Amino acid sequence: MANAVCLPCIRIVLCMTLLSANPAAAQHDSHTTRRTDNTTKLGQELVQQLGHSDYHVRVAATRKLLAMGPNVTKSLRDAAQSDELETALRARRLLDIFEEMLFAGVAVRIEANKTRIAWNESFDLTLHMSNTTAFPARVPTEPDLPHDNVNAPDAHAAQLARMLDLGDFLTITDPDENPLELFTDQEVTNDPLLVSIVHQRASTPVVRVLAGGDHESATLTKFNRGFARYRMLKKGLYRVQLVYQPEWNEEALNDAEIGRVESNILEIEVTGSAPEIVRQAWKDAEIVLTRNGNAMVASLTNLRDVPVMVNLNIAPPGANPPLAALRWSVERADQWAELRTVDVSLSNDARAFRHERIVPLAPGDSLKLHRVPVATLIKATDGVSGSKVSVYYVNQASRGWQIREGGDLVGKPWSPKPFDTPFPRRMLQTAIRSQAMELLPNEGTP
Repeated sequence: MANAVCLPCIRIVLCMTLLSANPAAAQHDSHTTRRTDNTTKLGQELVQQLGHSDYHVRVAATRKLLAMGPNVTKSLRDAAQSDELETALRARRLLDIFEEMLFAGVAVRIEANKTRIAWNESFDLTLHMSNTTAFPARVPTEPDLPHDNVNAPDAHAAQLARMLDLGDFLTITDPDENPLELFTDQEVTNDPLLVSIVHQRASTPVVRVLAGGDHESATLTKFNRGFARYRMLKKGLYRVQLVYQPEWNEEALNDAEIGRVESNILEIEVTGSAPEIVRQAWKDAEIVLTRNGNAMVASLTNLRDVPVMVNLNIAPPGANPPLAALRWSVERADQWAELRTVDVSLSNDARAFRHERIVPLAPGDSLKLHRVPVATLIKATDGVSGSKVSVYYVNQASRGWQIREGGDLVGKPWSPKPFDTPFPRRMLQTAIRSQAMELLPNEGTP
């Protein structure tokens, strides 16, 4: 979502200050009426200056009117009918801007349901938006939640939509005061509903009209743990604030910070850091070979900052989704040759698929993929001393694959086994190889 703003065709956000409530209602009403009268009078004076003979006076009046927001709409509408061409053109230009801008006259306050969390504990962030004027304002939220293919509210889709709508207006800094970027999971690209949400917002930003005096709250669920999130993986204090500063094509407007919006600053304390292998990871998972007595064990570790589902419906090489494929290989002439005699224990048949073999794996945790006696590996490598072996694991099964292949079959109790239940969205789709492990002379013999 771009923040660039050009004067002729503008999406602008103006900064308006939330007025403090006065305990004495009558006095508050009196102050409000006086302030409105003063605003109207000042607005009328500035509108008159739009036709001033001095260019600098005209530009200064334009800037001040922009900063005053839609409170001067009535004066501008009157000026747009003026016989003075310069005044009428500038007034119409400002009216066009006010019709397109976001947050005009809206005060924003943010809060969280938790302000002290573990690194892997989710929290929700709520934006409270109050239109402090009598005029309609535009805010970037969608009132209706996205629905799935059975027309039921979809929590994951709603979370993604809210984060894309409002996440780009937020500034988050980590304990070292480095800015955090909005992160989106790769699984989004494999799910038709999630893809449609991204495409919709890329082409046409979501905007809703907030009537004068109205209030609206938008909650960003799983702010740090959802499909779109700000990852808070380091121990310390994080600061969250809504900050929006349009980039104008006129430098003076940028220098004057016209259109700037700032909410309160919210502090979130993370009480402990994520495991280092998660914080430093550049890939989703890894496979590690270890020796366990007279056996070689292949274990898969989740390196992501969120839990994933691992497909343990493992079949021999060449298996197609919904089965995952696993093969043991030996290094020969700088290439990996498959050890076909090593049994991975599941037939290459989709009918052998079981949903219960899709298991969760927490960040930084490991699970056993396969265990093979070393003697079996030595025999499979023709007993060549010093042979190096590795394991290769491939899974292409996903919610996206299920929908592409099964279409309307997904979720129907009478459907074939791989389609009767929707796959989890966060299934680990990967093709990874373990490190090479050398088979030592006489290893595996009693």
